[in-house]
Amino acid sequence: MYSPTYAELLADLQKELDLEDETFITPDEFLSYFNRGVDDVESAIHTIYEDYFLTKTSVSLVSGTSEYSLPSDIYAQKIRGIFYNNGTTKKYEIRQIRKLQETDFLDQPTDDYKYVITNSSVSGLKIAIYPTPNETSSYVTMWYIRNAKRFSSDSDVCDIPEFTPVIIQYVRWKCLAKEGH
Repeated sequence: MYSPTYAELLADLQKELDLEDETFITPDEFLSYFNRGVDDVESAIHTIYEDYFLTKTSVSLVSGTSEYSLPSDIYAQKIRGIFYNNGTTKKYEIRQIRKLQETDFLDQPTDDYKYVITNSSVSGLKIAIYPTPNETSSYVTMWYIRNAKRFSSDSDVCDIPEFTPVIIQYVRWKCLAKEGH
């Protein structure tokens, strides 16, 4: 499937609306309009088929460290599953802690890991692993729902190409509204 770049989408729209030499709408405004269009489409996709944005990442454990940053592109803390697999003897799902009292009982290094999401005003969103890992490894895989990619440069590719007509229509509406139509 063809995935247009931001530059292609912008050029097509400017040509269609005869805005190629227009300075009334700034480049920053165009970028903002396109990204707001992506936001609108993204929220609709999440209500229709959330797994459209399903992805995974490796979490590198560090011995003695219990808190880890969530992926920078995670959507609303939507974790589908976290799995531990050392490749030989131990494979299991790292389950979310539902009752905080459980953290008091997860103190043996041989206990299976569990997690809780925290959100402090100092360090922001984190995932806390219990018991604190006593190994340095990349045995953990996190499956999560990500955000749609926003545009930041001309070469950025639209990662939801099926919805570019909707994004274009949103930007078209914003441009025409600003032009007084």
